[in-house]
Amino acid sequence: MKLGRNEMRVLGTIATVSYFTGAVLFLLSNWLRVATPIGEQHSPAEHWVRAFHTTITYSATLAVGYLIKGHVLPGLRIRRRIWSGGVNLGVVVTLTVSALMIFYAGESDWNSYATQVHAIVGLMCPIFLLFHAVFRYKSRRNVR
Repeated sequence: MKLGRNEMRVLGTIATVSYFTGAVLFLLSNWLRVATPIGEQHSPAEHWVRAFHTTITYSATLAVGYLIKGHVLPGLRIRRRIWSGGVNLGVVVTLTVSALMIFYAGESDWNSYATQVHAIVGLMCPIFLLFHAVFRYKSRRNVR
């Protein structure tokens, strides 16, 4: 049930890199424009940050699969922190589905909605994880 130190390091690194590349991508795509002879355009760095974010989130998807097997399912068996872990799992599912919609919805309204949902939920991820970690600390303190 409890993740080991090395597992926490690897999962934390993947989550941190994924979060920060997503945050930088959000800033680049919404606020940073470059002046060109034909007008303001998106920054050329946006393409590379998007590619890196997409690549690192494949690792995050694999990490979630690992978490489900080694952390979520054992937690469900002993019925501990089901709702805070469930919220985090729901966040991951929302991010995954919205990312797929961003890639495959084309230039429709669904793409715009998926992008907004992905950005809002993605930027709020540290709050959910912090809440889960604080709740973990409180539940351990109450057990003793």
